[in-house]
Amino acid sequence: MRRFIVYLSIAYVAYLIVRGMTSGPTSTNEEQRALNLLKSKHLEVAIVWPEAKHGNDSLQEYVKAFQVQLDLLQSAHNTRCIEAPEDRQANLHCDMKPIRLQPAYEEDNSSKQASISQAQTIVQNPNLIAVAGYVHSSSAIPAAVVYENEGVVLLSSGATDARLTQYDFEYIFRHISSELTHANDIASYIYQQGYVDVYVVNERDTNLYENDFTNYFVEAAVHKGLNVADPILYEYESQDHLNTIAILKRQTNKVSSKAEQLALSTARSELFTDLIELRKLFPESTSDIGNKKTDIISLLVETDSNTETYRQYFAGLSDKRLLAFLERDFTYKASEKQLKITQEKYRRQFRLLDEDELHQKQQDLHNQLEESLADSDNVLLHYVQESKNSSKLEAVLNETLKQHFDALRISQKRLDKVFTEQAGIIFLAASKDNAKTLMRLAREVDMHEPFIGGSAFLNLQADCNDSTCIDDIAPYYALSVDGLPSLATESCHAPSDIKHHHVNKREHRTQQEIAEAQYQLFACRFYKDNNKTQGFWATQGYFAASIIWAAALESRGTTPEKIASRLNYASDELDEKYGLTFTPNPITPGNSDLFISPLKFTLVPNTTGNSK
Repeated sequence: MRRFIVYLSIAYVAYLIVRGMTSGPTSTNEEQRALNLLKSKHLEVAIVWPEAKHGNDSLQEYVKAFQVQLDLLQSAHNTRCIEAPEDRQANLHCDMKPIRLQPAYEEDNSSKQASISQAQTIVQNPNLIAVAGYVHSSSAIPAAVVYENEGVVLLSSGATDARLTQYDFEYIFRHISSELTHANDIASYIYQQGYVDVYVVNERDTNLYENDFTNYFVEAAVHKGLNVADPILYEYESQDHLNTIAILKRQTNKVSSKAEQLALSTARSELFTDLIELRKLFPESTSDIGNKKTDIISLLVETDSNTETYRQYFAGLSDKRLLAFLERDFTYKASEKQLKITQEKYRRQFRLLDEDELHQKQQDLHNQLEESLADSDNVLLHYVQESKNSSKLEAVLNETLKQHFDALRISQKRLDKVFTEQAGIIFLAASKDNAKTLMRLAREVDMHEPFIGGSAFLNLQADCNDSTCIDDIAPYYALSVDGLPSLATESCHAPSDIKHHHVNKREHRTQQEIAEAQYQLFACRFYKDNNKTQGFWATQGYFAASIIWAAALESRGTTPEKIASRLNYASDELDEKYGLTFTPNPITPGNSDLFISPLKFTLVPNTTGNSK
């Protein structure tokens, strides 16, 4: 018994130690850092970021942009405190200490222990309030444990592994889409553009980023109903790109069935027309169907052989019962089962048609859909406008109608792409250099499918400074931040009422207006200092500096604990007040994924116009 008690005590102590290591910083760490910061004359933010490998490395825009924006914020803040001493809001913030940057280099393939050791060195700085940066999730995740335990805020601008912010940490944040979110966004975009067939090329690397990203994408693409070919895998250091392209070309030579897509689009068109007619029969008041009763009965009995018997039966029903039959008919017409039955009917017909007849059918359907979709859009607009005061049933009917309308519009795009043999797209998860090589080789063997992907496609267009480079690899989908405003004037002056990165509520400026004006000022200054337009990583640096500054300023304190609390529990207030995104409703998949501006996709064509 005594031995059991000893073992139990040891186990309990071990539990407390582990709990202390994983549940946040100890009070001693917090208190000691708070005392150090109280005595300090300035604060510091560490930036952990890869070292420049060559002069035009777009990654290095991040550090430069962070410094540019931090200088702008601190200068505007100091000016505000001098010019408006009577302003109580300014006085409350005027004791804010200046922030300096502490650079640290992130190794491309550092081990977990190396990342932990580097983080442990960084947190020894007594003036440290936050750490920004980290491109590689393999470095960020082990380092995050150190920052959490030491009570230092980490705001990652480039680590996309979904697990980084899934441990319920209090001090760990990021402001870039996770690979899970990004993969879902890409799959949705491919589907919305009307592509049918997706070919996947996956670069296997040591930290498994591309593997996880590809798995997330394939799952999302299959869920969307896209045809996904077996992924083609190659090693990161492999130079045998020709073999990869050969396999890819064999996959893309398989042409989508025109009859199959024509049958699906025709079925969707027919059923959507039926749903519109059914929706028109539902009365505005479910208690009184009025003169619509005759039309409802006619529709319900039109497919039955014993028409008169059914007509008499329906005529004897109450309005409520009759509407129940109408609702059942609507639900059945909207079902996946009915779509498959109708599609099979047309599939049998179209199998017998030759190529010319199929093309004529496709052209007829295309023209019909052009007209019917425009008319249906007006009908939907009417129901959406009326739905504000609609019943629960009407809301369901309107939403179902909208879903089928969207599906029909996409079906039209898919039909056009299949008949022009442009229904395929290549998803490429690879490093930037390998991505460029694979795309160039694909064009050399007359593969015309566009490419789309993740991090390698950020700023890919900017890296191709001449038309020759674009012609070698286009068309492809380039990624950038959505909603970026145009550059400000050459004088780099922001409007007078927002030049201090804070707008009084009486000015009635929206969060988006604040964000755009602030970004214009930053973009102009960045261009003047670096003689180049800001890219994706520069924008990330801008946001990182803005987020840390706003949280530190609004917390009215210099401790990481207060900054983290502000980010955890008042991020919406910060966004509204300081304009930390360009959209009123930024993507926030989790409490620790903050202020994420959506990415947009832009198709980059060949500059010579020779794409298929």
